[in-house]
Order: sequence, then structure tokens, then C-alpha cells
Amino acid sequence: MKIKSGRTGRARHRWVRNRRVQAARSAAQLQHKASRLKHCDTCHKPTNGACVQRFSFSKKQQDSHLIKVECLNCDQQSRMTAYRKTKRLDNQIMLAAAFFVNDEKSLLEPWMQDDWRAEQRADMRKRIAKQAEYAADYREVAAAEEEIHRAIKIMAREVWSKWLQSYYRKSTGRGHAANVNGIEVLVWGCAGRVVMTINGKQGEDLSVIFDETSEEPRAGRQGIHATKDQAIKLLELVTAGSTDFQAAIKPSDSVSML
Repeated sequence: MKIKSGRTGRARHRWVRNRRVQAARSAAQLQHKASRLKHCDTCHKPTNGACVQRFSFSKKQQDSHLIKVECLNCDQQSRMTAYRKTKRLDNQIMLAAAFFVNDEKSLLEPWMQDDWRAEQRADMRKRIAKQAEYAADYREVAAAEEEIHRAIKIMAREVWSKWLQSYYRKSTGRGHAANVNGIEVLVWGCAGRVVMTINGKQGEDLSVIFDETSEEPRAGRQGIHATKDQAIKLLELVTAGSTDFQAAIKPSDSVSML
């Protein structure tokens, strides 16, 4: 394959050499990243193909850098250690809590006592025993999820059903934004689902997803980086300030899925 660069002589030689150097560096970076994923940075044990990667992102350079790789056990431990200090929730913690509490409840159900479910019950007990040190935390998180969901239902009834659903249906753009008293609401939708992200003043945020096609308010938590109290407060502020947010919301090309 010929390289058409418009260069001749020494200039072409330098250009080809630089391209080869860049290609070699890119290959080395990919190889280094692949090797980093093989072991946990915390416990140094093999990840066996299952790990959590943490990146730092430079908005100025529009680039990200891998800063930490953890196995699933170390990631869980670090998340739960942070939760016990701050009570700050995220999707991973809430999902783990939901699975744990569901196993606990299912074990007590009459339909789970059939003989042919013996192996299933044994698997549940193993999972519960493995997470026993976080049992109290998971029950607390599950209870927080229920409180947050109750606040979501109220907000969906007072905001989504009363004006946001019709506003979105009439709009031609996907992204919309509003800012009232430092509380930012971002709305974006696609394929019959609409996501609202509420950003607070202290870096907390909560995302709620709505079913655009349903005439009844159908909504649930999509994402969270907040304590239970912060999340409920964000929902209450949007609900109480519904009229102000309705007046402030406008189409925004800067709001996207990512």
C-alpha cells in the first residue's frame, strides 16, 4: 500500500517515521491498558475479566484517563465504606441492596418452600452469607429507596402529568433545561422514554425516567449521586416550584444523553 502524503525526500521520511512512532505508542497504550485490567490496583489479585474502571475526564482536552482498576469485591468495599461515612447513594449500592433484600424476602415466601426449589434456596443463602457484613446497610438503603420512590410518585403526578408530559410531546427538540434558584433541571427523551436530571447546589443529582406513552404517571429512579435526604429534597423543590420550572424550561441543544 502506497502512502500518499504529498511529501518527498527527507520530509517524507520524517513523516513516515513519525506516523510509525505514533502507531507504536498507540499500540503500547492499548497493551498497557489491557494489562492493567488483569489485576486489581487495591488487592492486586487477578480480576478474572470482571473489574470496575475509574477514569478522570478533562473537559478542556475532551479526553479521559484510566486512574484506577478494582475487582468487584474491592469496589464494593470502597463504596460501602464511603456510604457508611457519607450516606451518599449511587446506582451500584442501590442495586446491590435490592438484590440482597429481595433474596431475604424471597426465602420466606411460601412459594419458595417447594422441594424442587431447594437448590435455589441454597444459592440465595450463599449470596446472603457472602454479603452479611453489609446486611444492615443494604436494609437501610432499601428503605431509602422506598422513601425516594414515594417522592418520585408525587413529583410525577404534580409535574410530569400536569404539564411536563404535554410540553415534551409538543416540543420538536430532545433536550430541554431550566434553572430556578440554583436548582437545574435537564430533560432529554428518546423512543418513548424521557429522563429528567435534577442537579442540586452541592453536587448532588437525581435522575428520573418517565414513560412518555402512558397516560398514567409511570416513573422511576434512573440514577443517583446523593443522600436519601438530598434526593427527596430535590424532588420536593421541583414539585413545590413546578410553576416556576414550567415558566423557565426551554429547548437546549447542550442537553444530550451523555
